[in-house]
Amino acid sequence: MSVFVQSGSNSAAGPTTTLAVTLAAATAGNLIVVWSKYEGTATTTSLSDGTATLTNGTEIGAGTRQGRMSYLLSATGGATTYTLTLGANKTTLRLIVMEFSPTAGKTWSFDIEGTGTGNGTAIATNSITTTGTDEIVVGAVGERSSAGAKSSPQIAGIAAAGSKFEPASWGSWQWYRILTATMNGTASITNSVSEQWYASVMGFTAAAAGGEPGPLTGFQTHRTILTGVCDDILAGIDG
Repeated sequence: MSVFVQSGSNSAAGPTTTLAVTLAAATAGNLIVVWSKYEGTATTTSLSDGTATLTNGTEIGAGTRQGRMSYLLSATGGATTYTLTLGANKTTLRLIVMEFSPTAGKTWSFDIEGTGTGNGTAIATNSITTTGTDEIVVGAVGERSSAGAKSSPQIAGIAAAGSKFEPASWGSWQWYRILTATMNGTASITNSVSEQWYASVMGFTAAAAGGEPGPLTGFQTHRTILTGVCDDILAGIDG
């Protein structure tokens, strides 16, 4: 079964264009999932581990707060620094990085993404339906104010297996569940104050490379038989 490995996080009051988190001993081939958030009008965002550029999900926002999830399906091994680079100076930056290891003999692929925005205390993305039976689903939310204390992170109505705050007392939050069956549902969390919110969810499947060939069609079966017969006849003639 796929497993959570480690997480790291960082904040910057700004204004600045960069923010970084270092994982001391990332494992090559593992999945990296990142939540990034900043305040100000939307700008370009890029995430890199110094070797590879992460794939960005959909940027979402509430007013002048922006956030998005990004991912790397095959991590660079060793001590690795993940750096967020913005196209303009912004304030109140948050960066949360999580690492997941696939089941032995499997590799990661992206499955599905969902987002959500709204106003109130009940925060939830739109519902997603996953396709894998060895899956990691990760949710994330960005804070609108320092007054909102969040609690009860869930994936499809089930308590998260783990989570990460940044900063520890209130800020952004990222959480996950490890699934052994497909699911349909949201990434949700409760806020102590009613305010604008924005949240994301992503699913990733661990699967063996290639896979077993499918059953032969009737045409393929007959063709295989006829080819074998012809080879036998030719072998007899040559002999």
